[in-house]
Amino acid sequence: MRYARASLFYLATYLSLTGLAFLFRPQCSLDLLGTNRSYDAPFVQFSGAFMLALAIIVIQIIRWRLEVLHTTTVFVRLFFLAVIAWLFLSTREPLFAAIFGVVTLGCSAHCVRTRLGSAVAVVMTPAMDFGSHCNM
Repeated sequence: MRYARASLFYLATYLSLTGLAFLFRPQCSLDLLGTNRSYDAPFVQFSGAFMLALAIIVIQIIRWRLEVLHTTTVFVRLFFLAVIAWLFLSTREPLFAAIFGVVTLGCSAHCVRTRLGSAVAVVMTPAMDFGSHCNM
């Protein structure tokens, strides 16, 4: 699971950086993401604070090596991807396409790294020697 843990750093990074940008420079960050609409600053700042809160949770998952929550992070991101796709299709807002790309990259990397990590673990696991456990 160390491969999956490593990909959580990407999640923590983009949540932290985007959260800070939305919180302290809302209009500038929206412009960088290619928005073609006007959004109220307080709503964008609240979204930034929410992203920072999620980043703190992910950082704690990494820090405490909570492997049991790795799958949960994938399902949460899949939920967000569905919502972001729906928002993009209903508004055609380029902002949602950019966010969708960032989240997809991280979720895909996590899934690939988890799968590769599982394959490596299977290959590197030594065969069990049942004879050494039976001292009769």
